[in-house]
Amino acid sequence: MRVKNLITINNFFILFILIFSIIVNQYYASLGAFPLDTFYHFDLGYRILKGDIPFTDIWMVSGVIVNYLQAFFFFIFGINWTSYVLHASIFNCIVSLATYFLLREFGLKIYYCFLYSLLFSLLGYTSSGTPFVDHHSTFFCLLAVYSLLFVIKNEKNIFWILIPIFLGFAFLSKQVPAFYIFLILSIIIIIYLFTFKKIDPLKSILLGIILFIFFLILLIFFGGIKFESFINQYILYPQSIGNDRFSNFKPTFHGIVSHFKFIYISIAPFFFINLKLTISKKQFFKKKDFFYFITILLFTLSLIFHQFFTKNQTYIFFLIPLLVGFSHIAINSITEKKNNSITFFLILYCILVTSK
Repeated sequence: MRVKNLITINNFFILFILIFSIIVNQYYASLGAFPLDTFYHFDLGYRILKGDIPFTDIWMVSGVIVNYLQAFFFFIFGINWTSYVLHASIFNCIVSLATYFLLREFGLKIYYCFLYSLLFSLLGYTSSGTPFVDHHSTFFCLLAVYSLLFVIKNEKNIFWILIPIFLGFAFLSKQVPAFYIFLILSIIIIIYLFTFKKIDPLKSILLGIILFIFFLILLIFFGGIKFESFINQYILYPQSIGNDRFSNFKPTFHGIVSHFKFIYISIAPFFFINLKLTISKKQFFKKKDFFYFITILLFTLSLIFHQFFTKNQTYIFFLIPLLVGFSHIAINSITEKKNNSITFFLILYCILVTSK
């Protein structure tokens, strides 16, 4: 009876997150046009729908996947503002649900998973409301990170296949932070496979790479895209922009520390607990918990690094409920009582910061 009730509650929470994450983004996007809003993908989605070819009729340095997806949404739901915003809302729904399932996989109580996922949806795509290349690239990267955490946890091969596919879609949304996350996950995966002496996952990873390359070939061939134009516009030209930003890099305390203080506070318990285990526990770096720790930490730092260099609106505060969730999990792992005062203040902090 208790199991049946739990399944019913779980299904209710999933449905609620699905509806809430879509509605909340639709609401924020319907408040009107703001200076930070972009109509870039509205225009390009419309042009692609009408037959214009990216990289031939349209100069494009990012957002290939975003624009094709927007053309698809226009085709299905019509060329209107609701269809435009629905594109972003669906993404908000996907990553919010994925966050719920991930926290459940790591043994967090269902009510906490539900709360953190709702807070995640409030800070997810809603900072833009409309389709945006940084959000798409980041959320595809996030799904790749989730896939790695899932596969280390439950060893289901499907997640090995999904990792290169999500990273490929992230790159076709925007080159960075996809490239940073690709490097980080590649290194972590190599070390993980070497540490646990696993060879079979390489077959699944290779299959994922082949599937993405096949998709890319179909996109270029059937889309009428000139490969040379794709390389020049999407690979070579953005490098010149990136080089200028790196050469003009001037770190400041506000830009690196104080601006992201809530993110640092959110990850602090998770960081210090795992750091202590790394130092005090022999062979901890050969445990799965170490790979969870290093993956989440490096992903967080990569997004902060990316955010600092892009100098766009700050959109990575969705990390706060996710990191608080993993801090909650870390605290549970070292305390006998699951409902202690520390986790209470952690939850209260997350709610207050999200509200702010």
